[in-house]
Amino acid sequence: MRHCSAHLSGSRTIQAELAAAQQGFPIFDLPVAYVGLHFTEPPSFPDFLEVPAHLTQAVAKRQNDYLAGRWCAYQLYQHFGLPWDGLPMHQNGAPIWPEDFCGSLSHTRGLAIAVMAPLSEMRSLGVDLEHLISAKTAQQVQKQILHPAEVANNLQELTQIFSAKESIYKGLNPLLKRFIGFEEVCFSILEPEQFYFDLCGPLVHDFPVGASQEVICFQGPEWVLTLYCLPTKKKKA
Repeated sequence: MRHCSAHLSGSRTIQAELAAAQQGFPIFDLPVAYVGLHFTEPPSFPDFLEVPAHLTQAVAKRQNDYLAGRWCAYQLYQHFGLPWDGLPMHQNGAPIWPEDFCGSLSHTRGLAIAVMAPLSEMRSLGVDLEHLISAKTAQQVQKQILHPAEVANNLQELTQIFSAKESIYKGLNPLLKRFIGFEEVCFSILEPEQFYFDLCGPLVHDFPVGASQEVICFQGPEWVLTLYCLPTKKKKA
């Protein structure tokens, strides 16, 4: 599966808005099941998708981003034949995916994506969407994002590196159970759709055996999508 179609009961208006937002999301050749939304105006979401208590006082944009991510996840539950549980969260805010599955989601200003796979295929996943970092923001955060040995030649490369490190964190954190700093990863090669990184600091010692040091990257007009996959080791026959 590459791009899930909508299966939603409820008003035709809600279905039409969500279908349009889903059709606006590019189709990517990803190695896992995914659903994405791309919208300029937030679509209506079904009533069974609820904003959690800690976001009830948040601005509408934050609530809509949350619901967009959950709607994408809901579609993946449907695809895998799983009952919807609301995708609960750990205390650190990370999603708790269904037993025997792993996944990841991301959302940012009119964009949302969720990816999911059985543990028989993937040990963990990390996905991230980012709008291009502005020149002003780059001046403030570049030193925090980049390893001393890394070089970002422009705002696009800085955004790509930042997004890729976010995806790596999302993929590794569930396995390592610890914070992973930007300085623990150093990107040495940035190819059009594949980035390769070196391990630094503590990550040298606790990096999962056999895990890839490659991140998939796609560049949109004004945004970046990155995906980090940790395939499950296949038992030898």
